[in-house]
Amino acid sequence: MRISHKLFLLAQDLYIQLSSFISPEIIHNNEKHSVLKKFLFYKKIEGVEGDYLEFGVYEGTSLKGASTYWKKISGGDSKMRFFGFDSFTGMNPQKGDDHPFYTTFDFSTEFQIIKKRFKNLPSVRLVPGFFNKTLSDGPKKYGIKKVSMALVDCDLYSSAKQTFKFLEGVVQKGTILILDDYYNYLGGKNVGVRAAFKDFLKKNGVEAEQVDNYGIGGAVFLVTKC
Repeated sequence: MRISHKLFLLAQDLYIQLSSFISPEIIHNNEKHSVLKKFLFYKKIEGVEGDYLEFGVYEGTSLKGASTYWKKISGGDSKMRFFGFDSFTGMNPQKGDDHPFYTTFDFSTEFQIIKKRFKNLPSVRLVPGFFNKTLSDGPKKYGIKKVSMALVDCDLYSSAKQTFKFLEGVVQKGTILILDDYYNYLGGKNVGVRAAFKDFLKKNGVEAEQVDNYGIGGAVFLVTKC
């Protein structure tokens, strides 16, 4: 009995050592991709019309994943479009956006390299530029009438505020909102993405129910009234 117990403890120690090599970022992104697949399937079975929007593309992995998963889930449906908004030159933090990681990490990428990742995905459109330029004219500029899913991964209150303003009028009952940084800023309700989302709901009379969470601070909401 003692030998089996020692082996059991040894196995647990081995598991810990192996797990220590897996980055928390990988765990977060794996769970994010699981969420994307689950709720793209939800969109299909519920018949939610509209495009997929992503705010904060960085290297394009989530955007490429979403477009690839939808192609498989839908059986090749080409009606859904995928938009990726990002400066691709890093962040532009404003007063009140201070954060020990997001305002110090270099989120800049090579746009042309990212663009090549989507050369075989014609349904994807990348929109480079800071949000105060690319989102200021609203969704009509891009022919967006309805949104079935949006991934808000722009970290900061100022960026998220512009994002949610852009979403006014195109969010509908059944829209899935994936907020990648909802519980950051130590879960503060009046800072970051969470504060911008709260402002959006109150201003527009939108109601949303949290239906999932994932990774490090990510939350998923289903719009139930719009």
